[in-house]
Amino acid sequence: MSETGEKRVLHCDTCGVETEHLHRDVLDSGYDAMLKPPMWNCEACYRKKRTMRLAEGPWQVVPGKTVFLAGFMASGKSKVGPLVAHVTDRAYVDTDDLIVETAGKSIPEIFEADGESVFRDLEHACVQRAGEMEDAIVALGGGAVTQDRNWDVIGTTGLCVCIRATVDTIFDRVTRKAAERPLLAGLDDEGRRARIAEMLEEREPSYARGDLFVTSDDVKTPEETAVEVISLLRDFGGAP
Repeated sequence: MSETGEKRVLHCDTCGVETEHLHRDVLDSGYDAMLKPPMWNCEACYRKKRTMRLAEGPWQVVPGKTVFLAGFMASGKSKVGPLVAHVTDRAYVDTDDLIVETAGKSIPEIFEADGESVFRDLEHACVQRAGEMEDAIVALGGGAVTQDRNWDVIGTTGLCVCIRATVDTIFDRVTRKAAERPLLAGLDDEGRRARIAEMLEEREPSYARGDLFVTSDDVKTPEETAVEVISLLRDFGGAP
């Protein structure tokens, strides 16, 4: 904030978006911080550039296949997915966003008004829609892989990378935005942790059906996890 208490409105030098926080980024290829004026980037551009530098990309991976990212809620799919898409020059799709777009209401509202069964039908339709998007990086909802019909789509159109996280990591992350998680609604901390552990155990056989696996925690950054995913995809596709 400024000295007057008003929020500062800043602009990213890369994408132009308005933001309250910027990173000074010298990761651009050929950028000389000694000879050029400071270059300030929003969080999204900073993460993309840092991932590109770490991965030494861009890379082409598993051509012709859609890459589905699976994992429990708050495992990191929505942060890692856009970074993987950026370095591999692919579109990024979040099936939860497609569901909201299709239904015209939020996921908690769908659960409350229509129930989980209706949500799962919507989810499957959106997984099918995402599978038709050639060479996309698709983030799946946490429970999507519990449905065999979604695995039929994954197996037909691409492959699945499962992002795993511990109960403690997930608990810490979901507690920050508990209201956005309808399956954990109305629980105190003890109940939320117990429910996370129970659901992880129930879903583990579904997550184990993935083709590739990485771990997300609060030691590795999303950029580092994205680079790990890209490395696995390159190896999987036989990249030199």
